[in-house]
Amino acid sequence: TWPRYELSYQDADGQAQTMELPLTIADWAASEARFKRHFSALPEDAPQPLPFHEYLERSEQQRAGATPFIHALDEQQHLTRVQVADEIVQLATERLSLWHNLRLMAGLELAPDVASRLSRSLQGELDGKLEALRAEYEAKLASLREQYPRLISRRLAEGLLRRGQGAAGVQQLLAGIDVSPDAFARAQASAGATAGAATAEVSPAPDEQDDDFAVEAFIESARCTTCNECTDLNGELFAYNDKKQAYIADPRAGSFRELVLAAERCPVEIIHPGTPLDPQERDLDEWRERAQRFA
Repeated sequence: TWPRYELSYQDADGQAQTMELPLTIADWAASEARFKRHFSALPEDAPQPLPFHEYLERSEQQRAGATPFIHALDEQQHLTRVQVADEIVQLATERLSLWHNLRLMAGLELAPDVASRLSRSLQGELDGKLEALRAEYEAKLASLREQYPRLISRRLAEGLLRRGQGAAGVQQLLAGIDVSPDAFARAQASAGATAGAATAEVSPAPDEQDDDFAVEAFIESARCTTCNECTDLNGELFAYNDKKQAYIADPRAGSFRELVLAAERCPVEIIHPGTPLDPQERDLDEWRERAQRFA
């Protein structure tokens, strides 16, 4: 890339004008008396006149038939075009090559083979990261597909258990429910066909509906590590069974805040706070938000 300068001249009407031009080796050489013989006025019929800097950017084959020139001023400060000899073209080509080598040595430019290898390396690294992200996404999606039907089934079972006043255990209810993704799709299609009638028949009263959508706190006791975090927090709310596995002993013996704190402290995250039993508990919005990750 050449530095640039402004050339001031007078047009045919005597008005002052300026032109921004690249300052090439030819522009410098034209000001030196020793190179005077390498410059001449550009003939009107010169084949394919081409500015000197553009001429240098072309390959040897592309230069064929073109005439390089630079802009200059005559004695009346009018703009003229000056033809550049092949010797100046050769001089400029050599100096550009030297400048390119200096930039390579300084690390300001990359050799084509180095740039190609670096590009391939970066592309490979990017492809690897994209593949890892894709695999992570697929794994999370598969996990959600597996876990969500079970979670929804558990909540439905807990609601049915409360309605049935303990006539059946949660495990018994879950055992009779198909939790596969296909089953949920079939259930959704079936529900759409009978939504109107079903809504009219089973819609509970407002208070009863709120109870049905409440979720009891529970612990995945089989995964308990007996760390004592929950029992140390509230020994009446949490207790150990005969296998030293924690369970909810009395959900009304503590606050929703304590349930959430226990869930946060549990190293294996097996405590699920459910929904608050006391709607008047202090700072309930905050604790609901913190409990969402353990739903």
